[in-house]
Amino acid sequence: MTESKPPKVFISYAWEEDTKNWTREFAARLRSDGVDTILDQWHVIPGDSLPEFMEKSVSESDFVLVICTPAYKRKSESEHPSGVVYEKGVITGELFVKRNQRKFIPILQKGKWGNAAPSWILAKTYIDLSDDPYSKNNYMDLLRTLYSEREFAPPLGSKPDFSKPATKQKKRIKPVFVKKNSHHLKKTNIFVETIKTNVQKTVFGIVLIGFASLVVFGLPSLFSQTESAPEPTKTAEIIPSKITLDQPSETFTPLVPSKTSVPTRTPTNTTVPTLTPTKTSTPTPTPLPDAFSDIDPAGNPVSMRLVPEGEFIMGSNADDALAECKKNRDDQYCDINWFTNEEPPHIVDIDSFYIDQYEVTNTLYKACVEASVCKAPNEIASYTRPNYYWEPQFNNYPVINVDWFQAKAYCEWRGADLPSEAQWEKAARGTDARIYPWGDGISCGKVNYDGCAGDTKAVDSYESGKSPYGIYNMSGNVWEWVDDWYSAYPGNTTIDSRYGIDKVKRGGSFGIVGDYSLSSFRLSFFPDHDGSNTGFRCARDVTP
Repeated sequence: MTESKPPKVFISYAWEEDTKNWTREFAARLRSDGVDTILDQWHVIPGDSLPEFMEKSVSESDFVLVICTPAYKRKSESEHPSGVVYEKGVITGELFVKRNQRKFIPILQKGKWGNAAPSWILAKTYIDLSDDPYSKNNYMDLLRTLYSEREFAPPLGSKPDFSKPATKQKKRIKPVFVKKNSHHLKKTNIFVETIKTNVQKTVFGIVLIGFASLVVFGLPSLFSQTESAPEPTKTAEIIPSKITLDQPSETFTPLVPSKTSVPTRTPTNTTVPTLTPTKTSTPTPTPLPDAFSDIDPAGNPVSMRLVPEGEFIMGSNADDALAECKKNRDDQYCDINWFTNEEPPHIVDIDSFYIDQYEVTNTLYKACVEASVCKAPNEIASYTRPNYYWEPQFNNYPVINVDWFQAKAYCEWRGADLPSEAQWEKAARGTDARIYPWGDGISCGKVNYDGCAGDTKAVDSYESGKSPYGIYNMSGNVWEWVDDWYSAYPGNTTIDSRYGIDKVKRGGSFGIVGDYSLSSFRLSFFPDHDGSNTGFRCARDVTP
């Protein structure tokens, strides 16, 4: 007998660091239990189209598990475009057009149901896996559902034959079994015979008395009564019990993958300048620029550095970036398509501007929240610290778990803005096309990357890793939002479905391998993405 095909499942979730890890472990457990589980962390590679992946995965899967968290609800119901919003469109389209309700199973992973479930899934029954560790019984209930092994109603019998008169069934008396012991059996028989004799005498007496009463009192009345219709038997009114559904009181107030969507390399016919960055172990130091102390509306000083006007080389040759990648990991884990969006290297001439010397800290961001201008970070925990945002020892650490909109709101509150891609890259690499802010070679002594520290560090860490303009952590620590929409550089003819939809992050983070920390590396993300590895800094024009 051929073995049945395993159920195929796609998981939709919001991209948060803790939810991402939980979902990966959950998906691995499902696969170990024979469920063919599709997860973006395993099945999306650079160059793939995320919209196409989402649509295909939802359409071809037997089930879609929706991991419900407060962040999933918030992003799903947001007006801003995101991966969760796109997945919501795909899912609700199939829900309301194909009416295939049972294909979509909500999983409560964090919080209360009313706070974690989007309005379009709120009325569905769900599997509760919010405990830590989650309930084994609930998990098995999910598996039984996926394998169609749930307990079903018993088979339906045939219709009774109503033409035949109903026969009165004799009441069956459950037999009493007596232990086969001669002593007990003898006593039992004597007891039974005694009862039998007494019963017979009693019955004979009752019958005799009843007959005498009938003769004396009953016969005359029987002949004197007239026949009357029997009084109808009153039947008790059946009132259905009221069923109260335990629905959440809250009302309405797709899985953003953290993988970078990188286009497949397409030959560029446009002639572009061949500019090979100078790679020297001892780069020529740039004179320290002027400093500027900005003051936010709450009175907090913010150190900024001047980046002078002029030309610099922006972007890189993908072949050079690939060669740098191979210095940090095995060749098989490096793909030239990761770097084609940096092409071609081109000359950009920009005006002078100021940029924050350090990433925006928890303390500075709190001032904007307290002024009721900024929204608090979407999570207070860092990768390893549960109360990171509030603990005083991390006041001088970068604020994290903020999306592009939150970063933009803070900078505008200060009278500044997010830096453009060009501003950010010039501030990171200077005018001599440095591979990293300090020059060549990468190590834990210069940058917080690839697990060197395992989490964020103070914003004034790594003195030896400063950029030519004295700016800290332009590589590593946290990814930094920039102002631009994701688009192709002039002369790059590659088509990418993420153009005009994503925003851009720069600089790498504490958990990222060195090739992502290159000064020219570009990472595209939906603007409402946040995470424990994402922060920002601000820039402003030079005051006349």
